[in-house]
Amino acid sequence: MSYSAAYQIPPSIAIARYLQCYKGDARQGNEELTLVGPLANGNKAYVDPVIFVDGGANFRQGTEGLVVGDGDSYDGEMDEKISANKNYSDLAYVLAGIPPQFKKLQLDGFLGGRRDHELLNIGEVYACLKHQARGFSICFDDQIHAFGHGEWQLTLNQTFSLICLEPVQVQLTGDCQYPIDPAAQLSPLSSLGLSNKGHGQVQLKCDGPLLLYYSEPITT
Repeated sequence: MSYSAAYQIPPSIAIARYLQCYKGDARQGNEELTLVGPLANGNKAYVDPVIFVDGGANFRQGTEGLVVGDGDSYDGEMDEKISANKNYSDLAYVLAGIPPQFKKLQLDGFLGGRRDHELLNIGEVYACLKHQARGFSICFDDQIHAFGHGEWQLTLNQTFSLICLEPVQVQLTGDCQYPIDPAAQLSPLSSLGLSNKGHGQVQLKCDGPLLLYYSEPITT
């Protein structure tokens, strides 16, 4: 079952039409899509494909991308105005419309602000990852990298923590201070994954969604 079906989120024709133009890019290895939220820092120029989610449209500099939202944090013109009378967030609506050609999402401006919003944004990303194909990941700004099930080659040179919201089988090897045995199960919000330290190349394998939290913002 897909993420949209599981949470009864209607499909977005506007998002589907916009992203249809980038199928060729995905075949050429460009599989990344950016979503911009209301708490973006405003110092970044965005290029297509990019979706500005409600108040994220305040950071649109021209005609790039697509603007989608219910208008509670942006009163300008939108490419798709969705109802405010709904039981899911604008971010959930956009996530439900992402086609499988994209393997990595970059989310800017969805951390900080109201704590309930921040926690539920993380929760929606986690739910989305549960319904994606192998090898799908989502980055929040430069602080959290959320992985779906699969195997990942990472470069880590700082303190980090691994966090899950459901039991996940985890294997962590390579140049890190605390490897995790391949038979280990990481329990929800367990301190087993707390404050590890990477010194270079690290291999991560997981059979379900996993959040990697960086102790300090990273630069890419």
